[in-house]
Amino acid sequence: MNWLRLGLEILLFLLVVRVFMDFIPSLGETGFGRALVRLTNPILAPLQRYLPRIAMGDVEVDVSALVVVLLLNLVLNLIF
Repeated sequence: MNWLRLGLEILLFLLVVRVFMDFIPSLGETGFGRALVRLTNPILAPLQRYLPRIAMGDVEVDVSALVVVLLLNLVLNLIF
C-alpha cells in the first residue's frame, strides 16, 4: 500500500468519525473531539460556507463532511 492511499484512507476514517460525532454532540467536547475538529476543519471550512447543516430531530448534520467523504471515496476508487 503506498503512502498516498494510506493518508487518504486515514483522512476518510477521520471524516467518517466526525460525521458520527454530529449525532453525539458530547463527543465534540472531549479532547479527542476537539483534536478531530482541528484536524478536519481546514478541509471542511471552504464547503461549510456554502452548504447548510441539516436538522435531523435534535441533531444538525454537517453536509460538508458528507460531501467530502463521498468525494474522497470517489477519488480513492478512481486512483487505486
